[in-house]
Amino acid sequence: MEIKRFLYAYFGFAGVIALISVALQWVCGDFEVLVKHFWVMFFYLLVLTLIAFFVSVLGVRKGGQMGVAAIMGGLLIKLVFALAFFLFLRYQHSGNLITLALNFFCLYLVFTIFEVVGLLRILRRLEK
Repeated sequence: MEIKRFLYAYFGFAGVIALISVALQWVCGDFEVLVKHFWVMFFYLLVLTLIAFFVSVLGVRKGGQMGVAAIMGGLLIKLVFALAFFLFLRYQHSGNLITLALNFFCLYLVFTIFEVVGLLRILRRLEK
């Protein structure tokens, strides 16, 4: 998967996730599905995932053990920065903390799965 193709797919995927989030909040009405800082979390994780992906791609292009270290390093750095951001939001948020945690970890999981699938497609293409 080329970088350009990944970016189109990634931003399309992010758009679909944003539409699903808005539709879910609209359907649930009075029940708070999205926290006040949801869009801040969304864009932070969007950018953080892009940075981790590009670090991993640079390492994979170097080849050998450097690729494995870059992929693991990119995922680890993303995890550390994401959890630090979650702790910051946790102390800023005065509402339901379970909803905050569910919003955050669902977004983190969805973006990480898309990143890993993109990296696996790049690795498969390099092996051929």
